[in-house]
Amino acid sequence: EYSRQYFPEFGDPWSHPRAKLVVQDAFEFLKIPGNTFDVIVSDTTDPIGMAERLFSEEFYRLMWGALNPGGAIATQCEQPYFDTALIKEIAGFVKSMAKNPDYYYAQIPTYPGGGIGFMYVSDTPWQNGLTRAYPPGQMNYLNPEVHRAAFALPEFFRRELDG
Repeated sequence: EYSRQYFPEFGDPWSHPRAKLVVQDAFEFLKIPGNTFDVIVSDTTDPIGMAERLFSEEFYRLMWGALNPGGAIATQCEQPYFDTALIKEIAGFVKSMAKNPDYYYAQIPTYPGGGIGFMYVSDTPWQNGLTRAYPPGQMNYLNPEVHRAAFALPEFFRRELDG
């Protein structure tokens, strides 16, 4: 309700019949039979205290189990300059789940280091998203070049992930 009132410029994504906002323990919600999704977005806090389990293999497997065939998961996945070991661990176990997982990065100046990373988990290659139409003049950030560039990682970090 607050976003509708204070951020009307973002539209009203929650009015879409397939959109569902759930405020609940994610672990418990994902264990409920029949809760399946085309897309799962997990925007977590940092992996400290109780939130650590949101970066665990168990949580990723719960999300993967709730994903419809052809679906995708996008999760906040920390900063490559500060959290390389954690990202490498996550990248390792998602490779055992999905055919086309990948890490990507966005410039967001309010985060330490000027950006934050995300994990894409899907059997569908992220490049398939480049075939969609990006409405000219209607997007403020995303375009095909930014989409592609998000997956272009510094060589030191790519070596760590591939290593």
